[in-house]
Amino acid sequence: MIHHAMNNNRLALLVMGGCVALAPLSSQAQTATTPPPPPTLTAAPKIRFATNTFDFGKVPVGTVVHATFVLTNVSTAPLEIKDVRPGCGCTTAGTWDRWIEPGKTTTLALQLNTAAFGGALVKHATVTCNDPAQPTVMLLIKGEVWKPIEVQPNIVVFNPASRTASNDVRVVRVINNMEEPITLEPPASSNPAFQSVLKTLKPGKEFELQISVIPPATAGTVQGIITVKTSSTNLPLINVTTMAIVPAAVVTTPSQVMLPSRPLTGPIKITLAIRNDGGEPIALSNPSVSVSNVAVKLSEVQAGQRYNLVLDFPAGFELKPGERGSLVVNTSDPQNPRITVPILQPPAAPKPKASPSVQR
Repeated sequence: MIHHAMNNNRLALLVMGGCVALAPLSSQAQTATTPPPPPTLTAAPKIRFATNTFDFGKVPVGTVVHATFVLTNVSTAPLEIKDVRPGCGCTTAGTWDRWIEPGKTTTLALQLNTAAFGGALVKHATVTCNDPAQPTVMLLIKGEVWKPIEVQPNIVVFNPASRTASNDVRVVRVINNMEEPITLEPPASSNPAFQSVLKTLKPGKEFELQISVIPPATAGTVQGIITVKTSSTNLPLINVTTMAIVPAAVVTTPSQVMLPSRPLTGPIKITLAIRNDGGEPIALSNPSVSVSNVAVKLSEVQAGQRYNLVLDFPAGFELKPGERGSLVVNTSDPQNPRITVPILQPPAAPKPKASPSVQR
């Protein structure tokens, strides 16, 4: 005889003593679920990263960040990691599995040195693989680098219009990010061509260095370092690199005389302009040419500031092989007592060889 037992749940058949009865399923049997099917694998190699971005949060300057990226080969073909190339020298890649079998997961490690950075930072590395749909993948490392004391900027460059310019000032800010206040000593310069003045904006917290070039500066590239001692053990000494690219006080245009190939087929007149950018007037005198048969004439265009030199080369003029001529003129400028302009002339072009005659 069959008995029915119902309680609004699923029923099971029970056979007891030859009898068949219905009974509710256990709660464990009711809640059992079938696990989800695995992801469908593609036929061609396919790379998939769990995430392409590693956020290291906020770290003190100098921290070495270790970033680990998880990747899976979601295909039925072997995946090859051909190369991992960081975007700059501050980031390096560790060793990685070159081949990842189908369906397998591995990790890829990058290392970032934050010693040269401050504030928000984003770096990247490029992964090259044999995935035809995604042959390159860019990985990002980002976060914030905290500096106890910031120096903005720590390199200043001057490009004065002349060596006597004195109104150009570069400002460097010193910011204390720590809770405790700091003090700064007066700045010192390694090169007397630069001077610096320290100003306090917020006592113990914010300061300003005003750096300038002391005229007259020597023509060319002038370098120096401004140093400031601090009361902080985190940064006991502040260094600011200074550089000035100073133009010559006296400029000659063109800077050299280039003649046509020798010998000259006719007379040539060449004019050189001499400009004084030194501020103080100068006088030019005694122009001369190191080669014979060349006339030179000096004329003043603007008193103490602009001059012209005219060279007259006669027909047939030529420099000997290996010879280099020069124009020399004296100046009253103690920084540039003499101007020398090279005179160059290429050799004559070789004559084409005559074709041999054919006798018949």
